[in-house]
Amino acid sequence: MIPPNIPPIVFICLLVIIVIGIAVWCFPPDDIDGKYIKKEKLAAVVRVLYAETAGCTDEERGCIMDILLNRVANEAFDRGRNRDIYDAAYQPGQFACVDDRTNINWVNPDYASREWFKCEALVEGGHVRQDTEAVYFHNKSKPKPADWDNQWYRTYVVRETEHFRIYGIRRRDR
Repeated sequence: MIPPNIPPIVFICLLVIIVIGIAVWCFPPDDIDGKYIKKEKLAAVVRVLYAETAGCTDEERGCIMDILLNRVANEAFDRGRNRDIYDAAYQPGQFACVDDRTNINWVNPDYASREWFKCEALVEGGHVRQDTEAVYFHNKSKPKPADWDNQWYRTYVVRETEHFRIYGIRRRDR
């Protein structure tokens, strides 16, 4: 029932504003850089970054963060359905450390370590993307997986670090 002293159009506008406010409060928008995703999701991404880069240099940690950011909304990863860095980090089969019971940094992360805090700082917005092309990486002691080059994409080396070889991808002309 509309209060008698409020014109119907004003009442409807107020109702719409209230509904939109509730929707934004309950379902905040995702953001590529992780500004609006929930703290639990950010902590989960920090765990992936930490498990993948413990014992690595700051440069390498930044490279892996670049890869996470570059995979958001990239058509080559989950057909572009990664809405945020959490989706990119937890896309099945993408980061070997996820649920790896043999990776001590995944099983028992050192939350008080300097490396953990560096990973937190990167994920929570303290990272300026250095390389917009990087989407894959592997330890230099292992060969590149053969399925990275396929009928749709081919890889190329973007950068090499002490521990990693970092790759970008290009669409193949059909």
